[in-house]
Formats: sequence, C-alpha cells, structure tokens
Amino acid sequence: LKCGPSTSPDDLMKLVDILNPKNEAGRLTLITRMGTDLVEAKLPTLIKNQIVDFATCDLNEGVNSSDLIIICLPVRLIPQYIINISRYCKSKAIVTDVGSTKKWILETLLKEELKNIVYIGSHPIAGSEKQGIEFVDANIFLNKVCIVNEVPAKLKKYQTELKHFWAALGMNVFLMDPIL
Repeated sequence: LKCGPSTSPDDLMKLVDILNPKNEAGRLTLITRMGTDLVEAKLPTLIKNQIVDFATCDLNEGVNSSDLIIICLPVRLIPQYIINISRYCKSKAIVTDVGSTKKWILETLLKEELKNIVYIGSHPIAGSEKQGIEFVDANIFLNKVCIVNEVPAKLKKYQTELKHFWAALGMNVFLMDPIL
C-alpha cells in the first residue's frame, strides 16, 4: 500500500483494518513517500500505533529478506527500479510489477544480468478513478482480472506462487505472453 505525507494515522488505520483485518504479520507492506523532513515527525506515530512494524530508508534492508516484491510505479520507472533492487534481493525472490505494458520492461531487463531475482510481470486490472481514504474498497480485487505473464518452463514454480498470491486476493488470474 502506497501512502503519502498527508495520510493521517487514523486514515491509515482504517486502511489497515480493511486490508488486513486479522492483523497477520507480513501481509501488508506500506510504502511511504514523505520526504526526509516528515519521516522523523510521522514515523514514530505509525510505529506506536502498530501500523508499521518495520521501516527503513535503506533499499538493501527493505528487500533483502522478501520472497515477493511488487513494484507499483509508472511503467517508465519500473525497469531501473528492478535493476536497482536486484542486487539486494535474496536468491530467487519473485519480483513483479503492476504496470499495464510488459514488452518494453522485459526487453530492458533482459539486457541486464539479474542474478538474484525471478521477474514475472503482472497486471491486476482493478481500481477506481476516485482517490482518497474515503474511497477505499476492501473488495477492490474481488472477482477482477489479473494478468500474469507466461514464463519459461524452469520458472513455472515461481509463476504458480505469483498466481496463488493474486488469487488469494480474490482475483481471477489469467496467463498471457508478455510480448503481446
């Protein structure tokens, strides 16, 4: 879940209650972009209210123990971000993104030597034109479509794990060639 500097702790707690009602450890990752001037003021409250149980500004520390990393950025930024994090990821970490197009991302990543990660593109087709805490929908993924990219046979195990992740959110998962 990506949240900005104007998100209040109360609003964030509402989101956490909706997205992780059983308070399962590790189920929800919050990505905040609040700038260095606001981190010191806002982060203690988020930790105190148990909205955040781990926070870091260090890319290595943020991804080095993750089994699944989901990149939610504009398409033009995705490849470079994946390249940057790949050197810190544990071996065979699955990295996916939610961008709408995959051909350029895949072509860019294939030019790189990404040793640690397994990249498999995703595209959850869900959302709303509405923004803000008042429009949060706990069922945003329910019965919506998620496209997961086809992969070579040696990566099918990882593809299956990614499909299960999206299905667990209530999505109908379909496979598609990333080059189409």
